Amino acid sequence: MAAPILAYENLGVIQGSGWLFRGLDIHVGPRDRLALIGRNGAGKTTLMKLLGNKIDSDEGRRTIVPGTRVILLEQEPAMTGCTTLADYVLGGDDAPLQYEAE
Repeated sequence: MAAPILAYENLGVIQGSGWLFRGLDIHVGPRDRLALIGRNGAGKTTLMKLLGNKIDSDEGRRTIVPGTRVILLEQEPAMTGCTTLADYVLGGDDAPLQYEAE
């Protein structure tokens, strides 16, 4: 098993008056593929924002291999001016270089 490129240990997030999740460990390897499935309000979007470093956790430790980028795509992107999803992704601020996207 390869070392993780992104890891959270003992992750916890408070939302409202209590913990949304707590004590969560996540390890993402270099060739891993992820699927995130859950009911509404379970914390899927919050978890994705944490993985993308858009928000901070209330507890836990994040480790990421230098040079690793996590890019999030909105659930319902405003694709104005883009004819395909590839055009939209390649046109963003965090867009990968053309050879990375192919």
